Amino acid sequence: MFNMLIKFIIFLLALIGAATVALLVFVAVRNPLNIRSTMMPIVTSYLQNRQQDMTATTSTQATDAENLATSSTPILLSAEQKQVLEKFGIDTAKLPTEISPEMEECFTQKLGQARVDEIKKGETPNVIDLFKAKGCL
Repeated sequence: MFNMLIKFIIFLLALIGAATVALLVFVAVRNPLNIRSTMMPIVTSYLQNRQQDMTATTSTQATDAENLATSSTPILLSAEQKQVLEKFGIDTAKLPTEISPEMEECFTQKLGQARVDEIKKGETPNVIDLFKAKGCL
């Protein structure tokens, strides 16, 4: 009885999904009630705003990368950060003494600029950070 109920629910969800896709295709092709022209300005405005946000982010990241390229950043780990790294089997004595611009760019790509800034300010990296950025060291 329970298996039949599950199968019925899955069938119903598949039917609803197919009906939704069919409705979207119908609206895109036939354009009933002039819906497409009503929605296009909204979609276009959203896409333009996203493009501007991405352009601004790229410009900021390029400026940050240029600033980092001028000098290497010494690695100054807090006692808590060292303890966490050692807990996960990382020998802190074998870590490089400076972070090159390439390494920092790798960390930024793997963790995101906000998380890198938090760690630079003394936040302790968590397990997820270590697994994401282990290839950068």
